[in-house]
Amino acid sequence: MSRRYRFGTAMLWLAYAMGLLIFYVLTNWLPMLFKEAGFSLADSALMSSLFPLGGVLGNLSAGWFMDRFNPNKTISLTYVLLGLFVFLVGRSVGSPLLLGVLMFATGTLATSAVSSMCAHAADFYPAEGRATGVARMLGIGRVGGVAGAFTGAALMGLGWNFGAVLGLLAVPALVSAIALRVLAWSGCNTASIRWLA
Repeated sequence: MSRRYRFGTAMLWLAYAMGLLIFYVLTNWLPMLFKEAGFSLADSALMSSLFPLGGVLGNLSAGWFMDRFNPNKTISLTYVLLGLFVFLVGRSVGSPLLLGVLMFATGTLATSAVSSMCAHAADFYPAEGRATGVARMLGIGRVGGVAGAFTGAALMGLGWNFGAVLGLLAVPALVSAIALRVLAWSGCNTASIRWLA
């Protein structure tokens, strides 16, 4: 890997891995978290289903926003909003309607952020290394997905409640946002790479 791409690659890996950590904690553990919060089995399933339903909108909207605005800023802002929304979800158990709306929005943001990373990475690398760069990000990012599955189990094993688990997920969302902004501020962004090439 060329030296000038190493730092940017590390930031892309970090952002993607943290995004997948959030995604897999929510995908794997939401029904159990809702049940622990006092929801019936039917209500747990209903609330949990709003997360992937929001993901449909996330996939449809991600590309549209990236075509019209700076992709790095767009994805960074999406991660910031994701951190805010997972935090709010953890504090909205007492209001089912608000909780449902927040779950849908969280699914939209999480899916949009994660799915946008492939296009962003493809734009970062030159044509001759694009497939390798994106594939490596996808591979390394799966570490975050695996960590997400184990994190949910570990936190529940420690007795963490719904609000505490969701509140903690705001941290990796902010880490992703910061990693992408550091990537841009470092000068190792798409424009400078093309200028140097």
